Amino acid sequence: MRRTAIRAGHLWLVLAGVTTALEIIAPEGELLSEGVDRGLEQHPLLVRAAIIVTAAHLLNLLPERFDPYARLPRVWK
Repeated sequence: MRRTAIRAGHLWLVLAGVTTALEIIAPEGELLSEGVDRGLEQHPLLVRAAIIVTAAHLLNLLPERFDPYARLPRVWK
């Protein structure tokens, strides 16, 4: 049996689909962005830092040695 590799493009489609579904079925006041708003009220620096690091990772702005997402596979193994 041949194994098909999971590709990043497929994962982005899954992520977009799950995000859309969650936004559609979310109860009043529980949209993902509203959750971020609450997080910003409680932990503004931490939430902003997480968003900035995630964006910098996706835009390839961080050197690999400073990119926590790029380091995860090595730490996990």
